[in-house]
Amino acid sequence: MRKKLLLGMAIVAAFTFYSQLAFSQGMAVNATGSPAASAAMLDISSTTKGMLIPRMTTAQIAAISTPVMGLTVFQTDGVVGFYFYNGSVWVSMVTGTAGGD
Repeated sequence: MRKKLLLGMAIVAAFTFYSQLAFSQGMAVNATGSPAASAAMLDISSTTKGMLIPRMTTAQIAAISTPVMGLTVFQTDGVVGFYFYNGSVWVSMVTGTAGGD
């Protein structure tokens, strides 16, 4: 399972890099072999599994030196939940407030 995850991550990274250079099409991650939706860069589909984004503490999030706008994480301490970086501060996706202490 770990090898499949690492392979999947490597494929996504390689695709992201090469898609900027060579072509513009999407990537599908699924068990059926279905192609990606034409309007999607990444099309993930499953009826039995979800998507897991990085889980970090408040200190780990604060240690990201140059977060890009839209970066999303799940904070595991303080005010637990999903946060995104709006270009200036980390914002809770639930409350809409900055910070997460």
